[in-house]
Amino acid sequence: MDTPVSVKTVALVKSYSVRFRNGFLRKRDAKCSRFLELAENTGLKLYVVGRQFAVRDLEDANMATFLSDLRHGIRTFLRDRGYAAVVIFTLALGIGANTTIFQFLNVLLQPLPFQDPDRVVYLVRTNAEQNVPRAPANTRDFAALKRESHLFEDLAADAAENYNLSGAGDPIRVPGRRATASFFRTMQITPEFGRTFTADEEVPGNNHVVILGYGLWERSFGSDRSVLGRTLRLDSESYVIVGVMPQRLWLFWREIDAWTPLAVSSDGANPGPQNLTLSGRLKPGVSLPQAQSEIAAISRELARNYPATNAGWGVNILPFRQYYTSPQDNVALVVLTLVTSLVLVIACANVASLMLARGTIRSKEIAVRSALGASRWRVTRQLLTESFVLGTAGGGLGLLCVWWIMDLVAAAMSADVPVLRETRVDGNVVLFTVLVSLFATFLFALLPAWNMSRTSLNEVLQDTGIRFTGGVRHNRVLKALVIAEISMAVLLLIVATLGIRSIMNLQNIPLGLNPDNVVTMQLELPRNKYPEQGQIRPFIGSILERTAALPGVDGAALADGVPIVDRSPRRSFVIDGQPQPPPESMPWCASRSVSSTYLSVMQLPLLRGRDFSAGDSATAPAVALISNTMARRYWPGKDPVGGRIRFNDGSGWISIVGIVGDVRNDDADAPPLPQLYVPFDQSPGRAATLIVKSKSDPLSIVSAVRRTVTALDPDQPLYQIQTMAEALRSDLAGPRVVMGLLSAFGLLAALLSALGVYGLMSYSVAQRRHEIGIRLALGAKRIDVLKSVVGQAFQSALIGTGVGLVMALAMTSIMSGMLFGIGPRDATTFVLVAVFISGIAIVASYIPARRGSRIDPAETLR
Repeated sequence: MDTPVSVKTVALVKSYSVRFRNGFLRKRDAKCSRFLELAENTGLKLYVVGRQFAVRDLEDANMATFLSDLRHGIRTFLRDRGYAAVVIFTLALGIGANTTIFQFLNVLLQPLPFQDPDRVVYLVRTNAEQNVPRAPANTRDFAALKRESHLFEDLAADAAENYNLSGAGDPIRVPGRRATASFFRTMQITPEFGRTFTADEEVPGNNHVVILGYGLWERSFGSDRSVLGRTLRLDSESYVIVGVMPQRLWLFWREIDAWTPLAVSSDGANPGPQNLTLSGRLKPGVSLPQAQSEIAAISRELARNYPATNAGWGVNILPFRQYYTSPQDNVALVVLTLVTSLVLVIACANVASLMLARGTIRSKEIAVRSALGASRWRVTRQLLTESFVLGTAGGGLGLLCVWWIMDLVAAAMSADVPVLRETRVDGNVVLFTVLVSLFATFLFALLPAWNMSRTSLNEVLQDTGIRFTGGVRHNRVLKALVIAEISMAVLLLIVATLGIRSIMNLQNIPLGLNPDNVVTMQLELPRNKYPEQGQIRPFIGSILERTAALPGVDGAALADGVPIVDRSPRRSFVIDGQPQPPPESMPWCASRSVSSTYLSVMQLPLLRGRDFSAGDSATAPAVALISNTMARRYWPGKDPVGGRIRFNDGSGWISIVGIVGDVRNDDADAPPLPQLYVPFDQSPGRAATLIVKSKSDPLSIVSAVRRTVTALDPDQPLYQIQTMAEALRSDLAGPRVVMGLLSAFGLLAALLSALGVYGLMSYSVAQRRHEIGIRLALGAKRIDVLKSVVGQAFQSALIGTGVGLVMALAMTSIMSGMLFGIGPRDATTFVLVAVFISGIAIVASYIPARRGSRIDPAETLR
């Protein structure tokens, strides 16, 4: 017998949708008796529980509908594999390009391994007059900053100090770093086990302790935790192991194998070595401008007290992340991000145009669905679900493309770049790919899906939807897409062309030297073993003499560094016979110490005067060679040979004996600096580069040179062995890869745009076949119809090209610092690209228009 139902219950049930009421009444006897009891006792409970069932029922129905649409979409694309493949591949290119750039950002933006990273800063010396944005500090500067500053919790210093590791097999060179005890507090570094340094160990003679890098601990000690207290032989001296660094360190510290204490004592008169990296942790509540103001005041005081070394120099404070990325890096990332974003937009536009064209084919299917009761939203949802299938497949393929792209980048980067080693597909990258795929799906699918859902059954049955209404409806959308694609094609092809021309210019840089068959090898003599210059000269001289005598060697030279590979130190000087300028505007040059065979091995031209000779010994008068740039800058219209200069450090006069050709100094893509060369015998250093020119493969003589050095000193390793050609590739690796990626993505986007323009123009003209037939039937001449169609296409091309040129002017002004040997607004590039893209648009409209103008009007109207 049915349970009686009160008016209250009926009223509550009536408040629900028809669908829920039908289900409620149908399932009343089986499942809803409890509902009726609740309804009689309290209407509120029925309302709450009923709503829960209604929502759950609706969710189940939505999921069932989604799965049904998903299966339908998969079956549809399996039948039309060609269309699906084109769409998926197009999306994969756009998504893969964006994911590739995100991988670099993901590495640079990874969380820093210490608390309050915004309070950790670097202090860098800068000199606007000498165009030096960043330079290391000296011990005296650090001591003064630490003593006078009151806005830092800690100030720290560290310096690169590679070591000769010996005592276990062949000697090897290991990367090391000296650091003050405050460095570990500033960066909040806690060893894996053991301890860090104490203040007492910053005193010279009391600093023979070492903290092992995690990598060296694994390689040389087999991860043995009992290493504390053992000794390590570095630079022929014993160091006691007091700790092991953690495995998880900041990106650029992970490769350090040996950390030793940095002695920072300064007597005030002696500035000490100028190789320190200064860092600090700001006190809570202290802003960067406040700290910068205090440091600037201390810098001005140092310049007044020590004008010889500090005049013209200031100190800038940089946030931690900013220190490890240059402004050029930031610009490159911004430009690459913009370009890859446009690649994605173009890919989506192409897919959208394909979907619009395909919508014409599916118009009857969609109209029938609408006639059978499907709402516009229901049809749109089905089409969006089908697009979701394509977007997901495109995202998956794009993620696979990332590995391939990164392999290409790694192969192009001959240098060992830490950022590349850290790039990996992690959760962040996968999440980014998913989000980009979803965004792309809605970007390319929403407009076509909404447009197709408007299809009318009457139009389809009368066959006018395609002929008239469809053309009018699509006309504005198609024209907007054509203009957008043309503008983006112009923009990106200009970017790609400028990038390609920059790469070509980089490969043809006049270096001023001949790198063919030249190999360089570095060595550094330990201070404790070779404390005096009188010991350095004979040892280095013996290496040079024996190396030059080896079979297959065409020449050997020594220098304290080589162009492009090593940065030349800057030195201020005064010119004999000229008034001395104020300290902040004194002339300066890059200085290098070389042997008498340097010019011949590097094939540097001697333009005037004489070369160094064996007579330019340590006891002979000081002499120097200068570059042509230095001669023109400081002796304009005069012959500097025979003149004299004196460095601003109190040293004696140096006679200029010759002028040599210019070379690229620190960077292959930077203009030559004023360069000065002094004889190695008159200015020997513990760190030297052996430069060997061979008669064949330069690497084939390395083992013989290494045996020569080992015979003179078994504990002395050679390291950083590379050919000059490899060094050049390494120096240009960063700009080359950035411009390569920019050019590749730009060309890809331009190609997609060109294909999209061609497809859209062809489709647009094809949609007008019926209109063309009517015009011909009414007496229009075929040539007039052809001119009309092509003229409209030319109008769209003109608008799109104009917009693209304006966007290109803005984009290229941003990337001006990335270009080499070509201006950001190169007229030739702009004109050629504009003509090329406009030509593609006109050809794309001419071919189908010509074909359409030949159709039989009677056949079209039938």
